[in-house]
Amino acid sequence: SGCEATDNVTITVNPAPVITLGVDTTLCFGTTFTLDGGAGFTAYLWNDGTSAQTLDVTAAGLYTVTVTDAAGCTGSDDVEISYYPQIPTPSVSQVGNTLQSSSPTGNQWYAVPGGLIAGATGDTYSPPQNGVFYVVVTDSNGCSSAPSPDFNFINTGIGSVANALVTIAPNPANQYITIETSGVADNKVQ
Repeated sequence: SGCEATDNVTITVNPAPVITLGVDTTLCFGTTFTLDGGAGFTAYLWNDGTSAQTLDVTAAGLYTVTVTDAAGCTGSDDVEISYYPQIPTPSVSQVGNTLQSSSPTGNQWYAVPGGLIAGATGDTYSPPQNGVFYVVVTDSNGCSSAPSPDFNFINTGIGSVANALVTIAPNPANQYITIETSGVADNKVQ
């Protein structure tokens, strides 16, 4: 019968949301890293099933987030998180009047109280006085160990001096003694 009908429809193509979790990252052992899905989306879905905007990462793995915008469009991104090996906690021992770290490199010595001892970065440290000390080891990646247990350093004696003479009187002593030296430079005795 020759009838015709027409209709039209407008199609709008919404762009998919752009989400960037960042580059693959290697972290120091024990570090918590926060991934952020970005603000402004109506929904988030991480590969572990959680649905918050952010995810705190504490283990190595591939992490993926899918976001949904107000138009119902989705986008996703993933990132690989890995960890450097854990640095063993160092121990401290005393050899004579010197403290010895169990680590041959990367040491930084600390006093309690007082904190960091400037320049004390070798595997040994000779404290100028009795006290409590510990050491932290940092590797080539910038990762640090846990602090060693505190070590109570006690000076174990007097170093030897060639051609020195020390006289102590009276012997036996009751309350006071006199110490006379020769061949030794004047020093403060503690």
